[in-house]
Amino acid sequence: MRIFDLYLRRAGLAGAATRTQHRSMQRLMLDCEASRLGDLRRQICLDLRDAGLEVSALRVGPGMVDGSVHAYLDVDCPPERRAAMMCQVRRLRQHPGVRRLDVDAGVPA
Repeated sequence: MRIFDLYLRRAGLAGAATRTQHRSMQRLMLDCEASRLGDLRRQICLDLRDAGLEVSALRVGPGMVDGSVHAYLDVDCPPERRAAMMCQVRRLRQHPGVRRLDVDAGVPA
């Protein structure tokens, strides 16, 4: 868990342990090249924060293709911010480093 808190701190966000109340969660499932993950993670976290959304957890695992990784971001997304969330998703799908980006609604808190 410490490694994920480090990712969040470097993106300018507080650790996931400080969050106690979750309203409505969305999970972003990202597939990208391992070499681009650091830049993408930082950009995603900053863009979501600027849109008024909060990343509550980040998990990274190996991808299906050599040199790729899967990243799972749990985002605290109240219903009134859903449009902003989908706008960010559309922008991220256009990013050259993103191979695939899916959204899973209703993630248990």
